[in-house]
Amino acid sequence: MGSVLNAIEEKEKELKELEARENALELHLQVYSEVIGLRKELEVVKKGAERMRRQLLDIDELVAKYDPAVESDLDSVEKEAQRSKLRQFWTSACQETPNEGFEDGSSWIKLDLDDLPQRVKAAREKLREAATAAAKLYKLQEGKINTNTDERDKAKAKLRESVEEEMSKLVETRSRLKQLNDDQRHHFHRGTHVKERLMSSQKEREALRGRVYNDESRQFADVSMLEDECKELTEWVESAKRELEDNKRSYVKEQSELQEQLQMAEDNGKEARELRECFERENEELKGLKHDLQQVLIYARVRHREEFA
Repeated sequence: MGSVLNAIEEKEKELKELEARENALELHLQVYSEVIGLRKELEVVKKGAERMRRQLLDIDELVAKYDPAVESDLDSVEKEAQRSKLRQFWTSACQETPNEGFEDGSSWIKLDLDDLPQRVKAAREKLREAATAAAKLYKLQEGKINTNTDERDKAKAKLRESVEEEMSKLVETRSRLKQLNDDQRHHFHRGTHVKERLMSSQKEREALRGRVYNDESRQFADVSMLEDECKELTEWVESAKRELEDNKRSYVKEQSELQEQLQMAEDNGKEARELRECFERENEELKGLKHDLQQVLIYARVRHREEFA
Protein backbone atom coordinates (compact mmCIF):
# COMPACT_ATOMS: atom_id res chain seq x y z
CA MET A 1 0.00 0.00 0.00
CA GLY A 2 2.95 2.35 0.60
CA SER A 3 4.07 1.94 -3.01
CA VAL A 4 0.53 2.73 -4.19
CA LEU A 5 0.44 5.95 -2.15
CA ASN A 6 3.87 6.92 -3.47
CA ALA A 7 2.66 6.33 -7.02
CA ILE A 8 -0.38 8.54 -6.35
CA GLU A 9 1.84 11.33 -5.01
CA GLU A 10 4.09 11.06 -8.07
CA LYS A 11 1.07 11.32 -10.35
CA GLU A 12 -0.15 14.42 -8.50
CA LYS A 13 3.29 16.00 -8.92
CA GLU A 14 3.23 15.17 -12.61
CA LEU A 15 -0.21 16.80 -12.94
CA LYS A 16 1.11 19.97 -11.29
CA GLU A 17 4.09 19.96 -13.67
CA LEU A 18 1.75 19.60 -16.65
CA GLU A 19 -0.33 22.57 -15.42
CA ALA A 20 2.83 24.67 -15.06
CA ARG A 21 3.88 23.70 -18.58
CA GLU A 22 0.44 24.67 -19.88
CA ASN A 23 0.83 28.14 -18.29
CA ALA A 24 4.26 28.45 -19.90
CA LEU A 25 2.76 27.51 -23.27
CA GLU A 26 0.18 30.30 -22.88
CA LEU A 27 3.00 32.80 -22.44
CA HIS A 28 4.69 31.36 -25.50
CA LEU A 29 1.44 31.74 -27.45
CA GLN A 30 1.46 35.44 -26.65
CA VAL A 31 4.96 35.63 -28.11
CA TYR A 32 3.71 33.79 -31.20
CA SER A 33 0.86 36.28 -31.64
CA GLU A 34 3.36 39.13 -31.39
CA VAL A 35 5.54 37.47 -34.03
CA ILE A 36 2.53 37.08 -36.34
CA GLY A 37 1.70 40.77 -35.85
CA LEU A 38 5.28 41.71 -36.70
CA ARG A 39 5.09 39.57 -39.79
CA LYS A 40 1.95 41.39 -40.94
CA GLU A 41 3.60 44.75 -40.28
CA LEU A 42 6.64 43.56 -42.23
CA GLU A 43 4.44 42.70 -45.19
CA VAL A 44 2.92 46.19 -45.04
CA VAL A 45 6.38 47.77 -44.95
CA LYS A 46 7.51 45.60 -47.87
CA LYS A 47 4.48 46.64 -49.91
CA GLY A 48 5.20 50.30 -49.13
CA ALA A 49 8.84 49.87 -50.12
CA GLU A 50 7.83 48.13 -53.36
CA ARG A 51 5.40 50.93 -54.13
CA MET A 52 8.13 53.49 -53.52
CA ARG A 53 10.47 51.56 -55.80
CA ARG A 54 7.87 51.55 -58.57
CA GLN A 55 7.39 55.28 -58.14
CA LEU A 56 11.15 55.76 -58.34
CA LEU A 57 11.25 53.71 -61.53
CA ASP A 58 8.52 55.89 -63.04
CA ILE A 59 10.39 59.01 -62.01
CA ASP A 60 13.57 57.51 -63.44
CA GLU A 61 11.90 57.04 -66.80
CA LEU A 62 10.60 60.62 -66.82
CA VAL A 63 13.96 62.06 -65.84
CA ALA A 64 15.79 59.97 -68.46
CA LYS A 65 13.30 61.14 -71.06
CA TYR A 66 13.54 64.87 -70.36
CA ASP A 67 17.08 65.53 -69.10
CA PRO A 68 20.28 63.40 -69.32
CA ALA A 69 21.75 65.38 -66.43
CA VAL A 70 18.90 64.28 -64.21
CA GLU A 71 19.53 60.68 -65.30
CA SER A 72 23.17 60.92 -64.27
CA ASP A 73 22.11 62.35 -60.92
CA LEU A 74 19.61 59.53 -60.51
CA ASP A 75 22.31 56.97 -61.31
CA SER A 76 24.53 58.42 -58.63
CA VAL A 77 21.62 58.31 -56.17
CA GLU A 78 20.93 54.67 -57.05
CA LYS A 79 24.58 53.80 -56.57
CA GLU A 80 24.46 55.51 -53.20
CA ALA A 81 21.37 53.47 -52.34
CA GLN A 82 23.23 50.30 -53.36
CA ARG A 83 25.95 51.25 -50.89
CA SER A 84 23.45 51.94 -48.09
CA LYS A 85 23.43 50.03 -44.78
CA LEU A 86 20.09 48.41 -45.58
CA ARG A 87 21.46 46.94 -48.80
CA GLN A 88 24.54 45.68 -46.99
CA PHE A 89 22.41 44.15 -44.25
CA TRP A 90 20.11 42.52 -46.82
CA THR A 91 23.03 41.07 -48.83
CA SER A 92 24.82 39.71 -45.76
CA ALA A 93 21.61 38.14 -44.43
CA CYS A 94 20.86 36.48 -47.77
CA GLN A 95 24.43 35.15 -47.95
CA GLU A 96 24.25 33.76 -44.42
CA THR A 97 20.83 32.14 -44.91
CA PRO A 98 20.27 31.37 -48.59
CA ASN A 99 16.94 29.94 -49.73
CA GLU A 100 17.14 28.90 -53.37
CA GLY A 101 13.91 26.91 -53.23
CA PHE A 102 11.77 30.09 -53.45
CA GLU A 103 11.55 32.65 -56.19
CA ASP A 104 11.07 35.45 -53.69
CA GLY A 105 14.44 36.56 -52.38
CA SER A 106 12.91 37.72 -49.11
CA SER A 107 11.31 34.34 -48.38
CA TRP A 108 14.13 33.50 -45.97
CA ILE A 109 12.59 35.75 -43.32
CA LYS A 110 9.13 34.18 -43.52
CA LEU A 111 8.08 32.00 -40.61
CA ASP A 112 6.41 28.65 -41.04
CA LEU A 113 3.51 29.46 -38.72
CA ASP A 114 0.64 28.29 -40.92
CA ASP A 115 -0.45 25.38 -38.72
CA LEU A 116 1.06 26.66 -35.47
CA PRO A 117 -2.32 27.44 -33.76
CA GLN A 118 -3.53 23.94 -34.66
CA ARG A 119 -0.36 22.35 -33.27
CA VAL A 120 -0.56 24.37 -30.07
CA LYS A 121 -4.28 23.58 -29.73
CA ALA A 122 -3.55 19.87 -30.24
CA ALA A 123 -0.79 20.01 -27.61
CA ARG A 124 -3.10 21.73 -25.11
CA GLU A 125 -5.82 19.18 -25.89
CA LYS A 126 -3.36 16.36 -25.17
CA LEU A 127 -2.44 18.04 -21.88
CA ARG A 128 -6.12 18.28 -20.93
CA GLU A 129 -6.67 14.63 -21.91
CA ALA A 130 -3.67 13.62 -19.82
CA ALA A 131 -4.98 15.58 -16.84
CA THR A 132 -8.44 14.00 -17.26
CA ALA A 133 -6.94 10.51 -17.61
CA ALA A 134 -4.76 11.06 -14.54
CA ALA A 135 -7.79 12.25 -12.55
CA LYS A 136 -9.80 9.21 -13.65
CA LEU A 137 -6.86 6.95 -12.86
CA TYR A 138 -6.48 8.50 -9.41
CA LYS A 139 -10.21 8.18 -8.75
CA LEU A 140 -10.30 4.56 -9.95
CA GLN A 141 -7.21 3.70 -7.94
CA GLU A 142 -8.65 5.36 -4.84
CA GLY A 143 -11.89 3.40 -5.32
CA LYS A 144 -10.01 0.12 -5.64
CA ILE A 145 -7.89 0.95 -2.61
CA ASN A 146 -11.02 1.75 -0.59
CA THR A 147 -12.69 -1.45 -1.81
CA ASN A 148 -9.63 -3.51 -0.98
CA THR A 149 -9.36 -1.84 2.42
CA ASP A 150 -13.04 -2.53 3.15
CA GLU A 151 -12.73 -6.16 2.07
CA ARG A 152 -9.58 -6.56 4.11
CA ASP A 153 -11.27 -5.05 7.17
CA LYS A 154 -14.27 -7.32 6.67
CA ALA A 155 -12.01 -10.36 6.30
CA LYS A 156 -10.09 -9.36 9.43
CA ALA A 157 -13.32 -8.85 11.36
CA LYS A 158 -14.68 -12.19 10.16
CA LEU A 159 -11.41 -13.92 10.99
CA ARG A 160 -11.33 -12.26 14.40
CA GLU A 161 -14.90 -13.38 15.11
CA SER A 162 -14.14 -16.94 14.04
CA VAL A 163 -10.97 -16.98 16.15
CA GLU A 164 -12.85 -15.62 19.16
CA GLU A 165 -15.59 -18.17 18.63
CA GLU A 166 -13.10 -21.01 18.38
CA MET A 167 -11.21 -19.71 21.39
CA SER A 168 -14.41 -19.64 23.39
CA LYS A 169 -15.11 -23.20 22.26
CA LEU A 170 -11.57 -24.19 23.15
CA VAL A 171 -11.96 -22.64 26.59
CA GLU A 172 -15.16 -24.61 27.14
CA THR A 173 -13.55 -27.79 25.79
CA ARG A 174 -10.45 -27.25 27.92
CA SER A 175 -12.52 -26.73 31.05
CA ARG A 176 -14.58 -29.81 30.24
CA LEU A 177 -11.47 -31.88 29.53
CA LYS A 178 -9.89 -30.63 32.73
CA GLN A 179 -12.99 -31.60 34.60
CA LEU A 180 -12.97 -35.03 32.95
CA ASN A 181 -9.28 -35.42 33.76
CA ASP A 182 -9.90 -34.51 37.36
CA ASP A 183 -12.81 -36.94 37.50
CA GLN A 184 -10.73 -39.67 35.92
CA ARG A 185 -7.88 -39.04 38.33
CA HIS A 186 -10.33 -39.20 41.19
CA HIS A 187 -11.90 -42.41 39.91
CA PHE A 188 -8.51 -43.86 39.06
CA HIS A 189 -7.32 -43.10 42.55
CA ARG A 190 -10.39 -44.82 43.94
CA GLY A 191 -10.23 -47.59 41.34
CA THR A 192 -13.63 -46.72 39.85
CA HIS A 193 -12.45 -45.09 36.60
CA VAL A 194 -14.20 -45.86 33.28
CA LYS A 195 -11.90 -46.60 30.31
CA GLU A 196 -14.50 -45.55 27.72
CA ARG A 197 -14.00 -42.00 28.94
CA LEU A 198 -10.50 -42.03 27.45
CA MET A 199 -11.86 -43.05 24.07
CA SER A 200 -14.48 -40.28 24.23
CA SER A 201 -11.81 -37.74 25.16
CA GLN A 202 -9.65 -38.92 22.25
CA LYS A 203 -12.57 -38.49 19.86
CA GLU A 204 -13.15 -35.00 21.16
CA ARG A 205 -9.48 -34.18 20.59
CA GLU A 206 -9.72 -35.52 17.05
CA ALA A 207 -12.86 -33.47 16.42
CA LEU A 208 -11.14 -30.40 17.82
CA ARG A 209 -8.09 -31.10 15.64
CA GLY A 210 -10.39 -31.37 12.61
CA ARG A 211 -12.06 -28.04 13.38
CA VAL A 212 -8.67 -26.39 13.84
CA TYR A 213 -7.52 -27.84 10.52
CA ASN A 214 -10.66 -26.56 8.77
CA ASP A 215 -10.22 -23.11 10.27
CA GLU A 216 -6.56 -23.02 9.25
CA SER A 217 -7.51 -24.07 5.71
CA ARG A 218 -10.18 -21.38 5.50
CA GLN A 219 -7.81 -18.73 6.88
CA PHE A 220 -5.08 -19.81 4.45
CA ALA A 221 -7.55 -19.53 1.55
CA ASP A 222 -8.57 -16.03 2.68
CA VAL A 223 -4.93 -14.95 2.99
CA SER A 224 -4.13 -16.40 -0.44
CA MET A 225 -7.09 -14.57 -1.98
CA LEU A 226 -5.99 -11.28 -0.40
CA GLU A 227 -2.43 -11.81 -1.64
CA ASP A 228 -3.71 -12.46 -5.18
CA GLU A 229 -5.82 -9.29 -5.09
CA CYS A 230 -2.87 -7.29 -3.78
CA LYS A 231 -0.67 -8.71 -6.54
CA GLU A 232 -3.24 -7.82 -9.22
CA LEU A 233 -3.57 -4.30 -7.83
CA THR A 234 0.23 -3.91 -7.77
CA GLU A 235 0.50 -5.07 -11.40
CA TRP A 236 -2.27 -2.68 -12.41
CA VAL A 237 -0.51 0.21 -10.65
CA GLU A 238 2.78 -0.70 -12.36
CA SER A 239 1.10 -0.75 -15.79
CA ALA A 240 -0.56 2.60 -15.06
CA LYS A 241 2.80 3.98 -13.96
CA ARG A 242 4.44 2.77 -17.17
CA GLU A 243 1.66 4.35 -19.21
CA LEU A 244 2.13 7.63 -17.38
CA GLU A 245 5.89 7.43 -17.98
CA ASP A 246 5.27 6.90 -21.71
CA ASN A 247 2.87 9.84 -21.80
CA LYS A 248 5.38 11.95 -19.90
CA ARG A 249 8.15 11.13 -22.37
CA SER A 250 5.91 11.95 -25.34
CA TYR A 251 4.83 15.23 -23.70
CA VAL A 252 8.47 16.13 -22.98
CA LYS A 253 9.37 15.43 -26.61
CA GLU A 254 6.48 17.56 -27.90
CA GLN A 255 7.38 20.32 -25.47
CA SER A 256 11.01 20.29 -26.63
CA GLU A 257 9.84 20.57 -30.24
CA LEU A 258 7.55 23.47 -29.34
CA GLN A 259 10.40 25.09 -27.41
CA GLU A 260 12.64 24.83 -30.46
CA GLN A 261 9.93 26.29 -32.70
CA LEU A 262 9.32 29.06 -30.17
CA GLN A 263 13.04 29.86 -29.98
CA MET A 264 13.22 29.94 -33.78
CA ALA A 265 10.15 32.19 -33.91
CA GLU A 266 11.63 34.52 -31.28
CA ASP A 267 14.90 34.74 -33.21
CA ASN A 268 13.07 35.38 -36.47
CA GLY A 269 10.85 37.93 -34.71
CA LYS A 270 13.94 39.75 -33.47
CA GLU A 271 15.38 39.80 -36.98
CA ALA A 272 12.01 40.96 -38.33
CA ARG A 273 11.95 43.86 -35.85
CA GLU A 274 15.48 44.84 -36.81
CA LEU A 275 14.56 44.60 -40.49
CA ARG A 276 11.46 46.68 -39.84
CA GLU A 277 13.56 49.39 -38.22
CA CYS A 278 15.91 49.32 -41.21
CA PHE A 279 12.93 49.54 -43.57
CA GLU A 280 11.55 52.49 -41.64
CA ARG A 281 14.89 54.29 -41.81
CA GLU A 282 15.19 53.49 -45.51
CA ASN A 283 11.60 54.62 -46.02
CA GLU A 284 12.46 57.98 -44.47
CA GLU A 285 15.47 58.22 -46.77
CA LEU A 286 13.30 57.29 -49.75
CA LYS A 287 10.78 59.95 -48.77
CA GLY A 288 13.56 62.54 -48.78
CA LEU A 289 14.80 61.19 -52.09
CA LYS A 290 11.27 61.35 -53.49
CA HIS A 291 11.00 64.98 -52.48
CA ASP A 292 14.32 65.77 -54.16
CA LEU A 293 13.32 63.91 -57.30
CA GLN A 294 10.00 65.73 -57.41
CA GLN A 295 11.90 69.00 -57.32
CA VAL A 296 14.15 67.72 -60.11
CA LEU A 297 11.09 66.64 -62.11
CA ILE A 298 9.55 70.09 -61.73
CA TYR A 299 12.81 71.59 -62.90
CA ALA A 300 12.89 69.19 -65.87
CA ARG A 301 9.35 70.06 -66.87
CA VAL A 302 10.04 73.80 -66.67
CA ARG A 303 13.16 73.40 -68.74
CA HIS A 304 11.30 71.26 -71.26
CA ARG A 305 8.60 73.91 -71.60
CA GLU A 306 11.22 76.60 -72.06
CA GLU A 307 12.89 74.61 -74.83
CA PHE A 308 9.64 74.09 -76.71
CA ALA A 309 8.61 77.68 -76.13
